[in-house]
Amino acid sequence: YVALPPYKSARRRVQREGTERELVADFVLAVDVATLAAVVVRGDRPVRATRQDPRPSTLETGSNERWVDGVSGQLPPTVAGDLAATAGTMSGVTMGPNGPSILGAGAESNLTTLNGMGLSASQIPRAARTETRVTGATFDVTRGGFAGANIDVRLGPGSRSFQRRNAFVTLEPSQLQFTDRAGRALGARNGSFRGSFGADGELIRRALTYNVGLDLLRTTSDAVSLFDADREALLRAGVSPDSVARLALLTGPMGLPAGRFDGMRERTGLSWLGRLDDTRDSLSTRALTSFVGYTRDAAVGFGPLTSRTAGGERDELTYGAQLTLGTYTGPGKRILTETRAAASRVSNATTPFTLLPGATIVVRSADELAPGTPGLAELNVGGAPYLAANEERWTLEGANETQWNMRGSKHRFKALMSGRMDGLEQESFANALGTFTYNSIADFTAGTPSSFTRTLEQPVRDGATWNAAGALAHQWFRSRWFNLIYGVRLEGSGFASAPDRNPALEQALGVRTGAAPTQFHASPRLGFTYTYNRDRDNGSGMSVNNVGTFYRTTAGVIRGGIGEFRDLLRPGIIADASASTGLAGATSMLSCIGDAVPGADWALFASNPGAIPTRCLDGSGVLSERAPSVMLIGEDYDVPRSWRASLDWSTNFGKWLFKAGALGSYDLNQPGTIDANFSGVQRFALGEEGGRPVYVSPASIDAASGSVSAVEARRSGGFGRVGVRTSDLRGYGGQVTLGLAPDPFKFRNRYSFFWSTNYALQQSNRQYRGFDGAGFGDPREREWAPSPTDARHVVVVTGGVSSAKTGTITLFGRTQSGLPFTPIVQGDVNGDGRGGDRAFVA
Repeated sequence: YVALPPYKSARRRVQREGTERELVADFVLAVDVATLAAVVVRGDRPVRATRQDPRPSTLETGSNERWVDGVSGQLPPTVAGDLAATAGTMSGVTMGPNGPSILGAGAESNLTTLNGMGLSASQIPRAARTETRVTGATFDVTRGGFAGANIDVRLGPGSRSFQRRNAFVTLEPSQLQFTDRAGRALGARNGSFRGSFGADGELIRRALTYNVGLDLLRTTSDAVSLFDADREALLRAGVSPDSVARLALLTGPMGLPAGRFDGMRERTGLSWLGRLDDTRDSLSTRALTSFVGYTRDAAVGFGPLTSRTAGGERDELTYGAQLTLGTYTGPGKRILTETRAAASRVSNATTPFTLLPGATIVVRSADELAPGTPGLAELNVGGAPYLAANEERWTLEGANETQWNMRGSKHRFKALMSGRMDGLEQESFANALGTFTYNSIADFTAGTPSSFTRTLEQPVRDGATWNAAGALAHQWFRSRWFNLIYGVRLEGSGFASAPDRNPALEQALGVRTGAAPTQFHASPRLGFTYTYNRDRDNGSGMSVNNVGTFYRTTAGVIRGGIGEFRDLLRPGIIADASASTGLAGATSMLSCIGDAVPGADWALFASNPGAIPTRCLDGSGVLSERAPSVMLIGEDYDVPRSWRASLDWSTNFGKWLFKAGALGSYDLNQPGTIDANFSGVQRFALGEEGGRPVYVSPASIDAASGSVSAVEARRSGGFGRVGVRTSDLRGYGGQVTLGLAPDPFKFRNRYSFFWSTNYALQQSNRQYRGFDGAGFGDPREREWAPSPTDARHVVVVTGGVSSAKTGTITLFGRTQSGLPFTPIVQGDVNGDGRGGDRAFVA
């Protein structure tokens, strides 16, 4: 027996033969190999993070958004490229007087971006190869900075395979336009020329690509003003032509100039958008984007109720640049990090034609289009006291975004750190030369104005704000059919400086001055996407033909989510507060009513602007007020924010695609104003107007004109209106959208026929105070009312057909129900110091 580890043991019998004395045995030991149980090791292979550039055919998880697509020619050639008009092609967007709105949010809460960074331009070249989306709710917390809508323009790199060129030239003579007599009288017909050129491709082979667009626009139309408008235009404006003719005979002898502008209403625009990409390293991104825009408007402020002397001209220059640097880091180069920096500036200069006080004349006439219906209108002559302004706005922005995967690609993480600075400098002296108001042409002839207001002092309005954000998002891909995204966005905002304190104001009214609060907030979001249609032909992509460009997203999908969205802090808030502190040299106003109004010597004012009144005739009576106006920022002021929830469903019925969506919002921290110098003591009530309270005595009301002085309603006579910016108002809104369109992959025919319809049913309401305008009772009380953009119904219809014999014909139509209307009285009825009170409707 032989044993020797690590060999197998061996045993053998040895027999002696004959007389053998030595027994020999030869052993060869085999290696003893132990057999172990099988061990299986499994693991996910690390997957490199990929750049998730937005694509129109693949919507973000849970998002409520839409990319601009459809038939060509949805916008007129002179408007194409205007981002606000582009957003208006969607049924879920309401078009208001200040721009597009979603669920009643103000246009100031919208955010316009270029490749995710702030874009200060409002128009881009028509021929630029861009893609645009409008978002009402996104549940990716790395996107934010808006409580309204996000209009995001995507300018991608140039093609590495093709050299592409496109150009548009539009010549629109006014002789080819048709309108009614009123349109012709109001100068609705205009002639225009627009040329746009775009190109993209490789500039240096395998090293540098480009994508650029250039646009030139010029439009002209008749400059219709008060004294050269025809009878039809004046009647449409609600003014008797006889009244205007009588006024025209009076202005010259009274010393008012006829006006030096004798040309056409002209608008000239130039815009540029371009991008350069370094393509030498496929794992890195190095891109430079630039944009420039220039606009010049002549005959600003012209209209059938305004003389040429009350107009002006405006020049605006916008320019900016973005730099993007992206690379892979970490073990195996699997972590993608991208750094972006941007800078932009907007310069705006408005110059009035005439340096004279303004004159507003109230006339009463019988509208000949509706006999027996009396009306009131305001005729504006003299100068344009509110047009003189020089404004500079600038923005600096930086961001870093990092993406990585875990457990293969089932878990995708994204982290963001961003910061932004916004600044404003405005040299405007609104109403610097003053405004006289006359209750009739007879009063104008007699030289007896009913009121005179003037800004005596107005320092430069300047200020800067900062906004910063950090976000972490986790997207979980449970399967091909279901994925979930959630995360938290931490945001902070504040002012770069604080207004000067005013101890006298603090002692007089007990308010805190010099406040410039800094706020921090955490906003969570969660969204999901579930695909229940698992047909093999249920894909996504793009179809391009002569009729237009159409995107198809996967059908049979339910997606939605809930989250909070927070607006940016704007520099205009601190600029107002810094200029209106109530200290020496700050904003100071003059207001004269009735017998305290000084006379107007227009010839003297034209030759010697120093002769324009700086005090009332009754320097200390209740009908005159000369005191500094103040604007404060509340200690707890915060930017608007909105909780939003959305649910969308898309499916297909044969060759047709059907979409339905719902979006709701609950809005917090909505801005408002409170007058801290308002006493709130009711002196009497107007019984014939439902008991409307009046906060001044009859002695403060001019018997001849009905104008009201608010001096008696002040808590302190040493100050005028002391506005305090607050953020304690609320709002809510909701909408349901329906859409029907042919499937671009299945609905094919020889004529490229296309037709679609989209409908939105919506409602939005807001809280208001009387200090914000349209007050009736106590201006300190909050009341609910429809938002200014509460259009209940929006219908959008498009269609198109193309053939060799007919060419391409497209149709776009948008119908929007009316916006809320509140009858407003021109002056101050209840004596709270805020004009524009709500009219009494029996």
